[in-house]
Amino acid sequence: MILRKLFLAAIIMVASIGVSHAEKAGFCVTTKDAMGAVKNAGETIVFRGLSKRGHLVTIYLSKESQTFTALVHHANGRSCFVDFGGEGEVMEVPGERS
Repeated sequence: MILRKLFLAAIIMVASIGVSHAEKAGFCVTTKDAMGAVKNAGETIVFRGLSKRGHLVTIYLSKESQTFTALVHHANGRSCFVDFGGEGEVMEVPGERS
């Protein structure tokens, strides 16, 4: 719970000043620590993609608790918590059926 509150504060700062500034200011963690937090939340990956800005973006979801986490991963081994929350769901891709 404390970790989530710290990440919430970081997310507010990231939203205010942008991801690159947040990383320079220390609001990002090692990718290992970020993945540990995602695992502790019981979330699994539902999306990953390469950003046109040159980093990897991943989104994780817990179907049980309906929580989600969005991360930006940088080549330097750091990851930034872009956002997280509750009431998440995986949307159907148009033209596909589950």
